[in-house]
Amino acid sequence: MTCGGGTASFATPGVGTAKTVTVSGLALNGNDAGNYTLTSSTATTTADITAATVTATVTAAGKTYDGTVNTTATCLVGAGVISPDVVSCATGAASFDSKLVGTGKTVTVSGLTLGGTDAGNYTLASSTATTTASITTATLTPTVTAASKTYDGTGATTATGVCRAVTARCSSSHRILTDRGPKASFTASKEVRTDRSPGVE
Repeated sequence: MTCGGGTASFATPGVGTAKTVTVSGLALNGNDAGNYTLTSSTATTTADITAATVTATVTAAGKTYDGTVNTTATCLVGAGVISPDVVSCATGAASFDSKLVGTGKTVTVSGLTLGGTDAGNYTLASSTATTTASITTATLTPTVTAASKTYDGTGATTATGVCRAVTARCSSSHRILTDRGPKASFTASKEVRTDRSPGVE
């Protein structure tokens, strides 16, 4: 003799352990079922609902070279989220694989977390994800210093040059020094003057 059930349902749809389950429509089956009767066609028990696994998709921001691997990123969870559940995603740190200029560079985003009203019913497959973004070249502005000299009948002089990054995030450690002084010569004429500006090639 067997006992068959009709429908079974949890008390609530949210994630939890030892949640109440109500089974209704119970009935006896088998050759001897007619000799017995159920005290109730409904019974209760307990079972668990575990969190659904979702995967986050991340997007990283490209940047101009600043000597660091740091960047920013956003994330999104869509596939696997059951409508009309509200689930969002937040990012932690995001970093390029190197600080060097390049396109399609790997960016690793860590510290991913879920948020939103229904976040407790979901878990991330991983708290880390990767994407790609680019680092473009920084613009440099040259600064030159020319040497004054005693009149020698020529317009030639010497100069030193330093290129500094325009970006405010560039520190002194990122200065690019020229291998040798640029060519410099006094403009207009070779005459003696104190207010002359040298031209630099």
